Amino acid sequence: DIEFGIWIPEGGAHTMAIALHGFSRPFEDMLAVRPLLPPGTALLMPHLAAHGRSSGHHRPLDPATWHAALLDLCDAEGLPFNGTLIGYSLGGRVALNWWTSSPEQFSRVLLLAPDGLIRNPGYAFAVDSAPGRAWLEQSERQRGRIIRVGDWLHRRGLLPDHFFQFSMFHLESEEMWNMVVNCWLSLQRCWPP
Repeated sequence: DIEFGIWIPEGGAHTMAIALHGFSRPFEDMLAVRPLLPPGTALLMPHLAAHGRSSGHHRPLDPATWHAALLDLCDAEGLPFNGTLIGYSLGGRVALNWWTSSPEQFSRVLLLAPDGLIRNPGYAFAVDSAPGRAWLEQSERQRGRIIRVGDWLHRRGLLPDHFFQFSMFHLESEEMWNMVVNCWLSLQRCWPP
C-alpha cells in the first residue's frame, strides 16, 4: 500500500511530476518543489516504504513494482507522468535508482541532497548479509546498548560528531528505530548501480 498526496495547480494540470521525500519526513515536505515545475504540472508525492501509512513490510521492496505503481497512480488521476522526477535525501537515492534502471522514462531528474551516493559499509552489512539482517530484526532489544557504545566511542573521539548526532537521532525512540529498520529492509534494493 502506498499513501500519497497530489497537488494540482490552480487552473488545473495536464501532466504529473513525481517527488520523493527524505527519511522520517512527510510527503508534504515536497510541496516546496512546486516552483521547479513547468506550468500545468501536478505533483504526486508518495510516502516511501515505512513512512506514513505506506507499508514497510516489503522486505525487500521490488523497485520495478513500486515504480510501476507510481506510474499507475498518475494514470489513475488522468495525468500522465511527464518525466520529471524529484528526490530529496533518501528520496534522492530512490529517484537515482529509478533513473539509472529506466533512464528512458525521464526528461528531468532533480536530486536534492541525495542520500546513498556512497554505500555505507555498516548499512550494507545490516541489509545485505544474513547475520546483519538477523541482528537488525532484533536490534530494538539492544537499542540501549547501541546508544551506550556509541556514546563511549564518541567521548573517546572514535566516532565523529556528525555521525554520532545522526545516529542518536535515529536511536532516540523505539518508534524511530523501528522506522529505520523497516525502511532499511524495505528499500535495500533501491540503490543506484
